[in-house]
Amino acid sequence: MRPLNATHYTVYLTIPFDGAAKSAFNYYLEPQISKTRGICSVDDLTGKWVMVFRGTNYPNLNFEITKDVVPGTKIDPVC
Repeated sequence: MRPLNATHYTVYLTIPFDGAAKSAFNYYLEPQISKTRGICSVDDLTGKWVMVFRGTNYPNLNFEITKDVVPGTKIDPVC
């Protein structure tokens, strides 16, 4: 879930899984700027994110995306 503001989040991505069908999964989350999602610039990605594992006993995974980018990288807004 990505932050909308200091108190609200929105679902960024939902990945269905069935542990009975397969015991191990490897998914990599790569938040990206997207005009269709309304994520126009790096500013829309920064903040405290939460990965929620619904239907399991796994705890939520909290992490923060900062504005830091690789030096020399230019990321232009898309909206």
